[in-house]
Amino acid sequence: MTIAKAIREYRLIQGMTQRELSQKIHKSERMIKRYENGKIIPSIQILGKIFNKSIDEMISLE
Repeated sequence: MTIAKAIREYRLIQGMTQRELSQKIHKSERMIKRYENGKIIPSIQILGKIFNKSIDEMISLE
């Protein structure tokens, strides 16, 4: 699964609109669309905000 697909799937599972996700992570709705279309790969910090995970949790090999 691509990062873009994971972001979209997570958002939909959480029942959020692109606007709600944009407000949650303090990015524009346009940026969310770019993330979900795979035009831009968000930084690990932004991914942490999207998925509610710390950077340590995301890079852990366990």
